[in-house]
Amino acid sequence: MRGIRFSKVLSIGNCADLDWPDYVRYCRHDPETGLAVFYIESVSEGGHFIAN
Repeated sequence: MRGIRFSKVLSIGNCADLDWPDYVRYCRHDPETGLAVFYIESVSEGGHFIAN
């Protein structure tokens, strides 16, 4: 893959224990993460998601 590196790849399923803002917060504070890309099918609490 020509120099493309991934520090982490996550698949979170139905968010039973953790929700999207938890993963966004984790990526934001992870020193190995320079770019985070999310494919989100639905957001149940949009205000909470945007706030985090």
